[in-house]
Amino acid sequence: MRVIDGNTKIYGIIADPIAQVRTPHSMNEIMADRGSGAVFVPFHVRPGDLPTFVPGLKVWRNLPASTLTIPHKEATLALCDRLGPIAKI
Repeated sequence: MRVIDGNTKIYGIIADPIAQVRTPHSMNEIMADRGSGAVFVPFHVRPGDLPTFVPGLKVWRNLPASTLTIPHKEATLALCDRLGPIAKI
């Protein structure tokens, strides 16, 4: 049984809509198979809420990374402090 506590690393996918996204299920299976205590969760965020949501991610200490889907990819670029080489492409 996986224990979720203050040490749990949380990864997520930001999307709108989110109900059809299968990534959390697949990623949680992979993490469990590897013995990771991390979890992968869906974040349902509407496009107009991104300017409020994204800054909150910057202070979340046990959220090392997240991914996002269209329509959020381009809009989120302007909210980032820095971009890695893949994001720049």
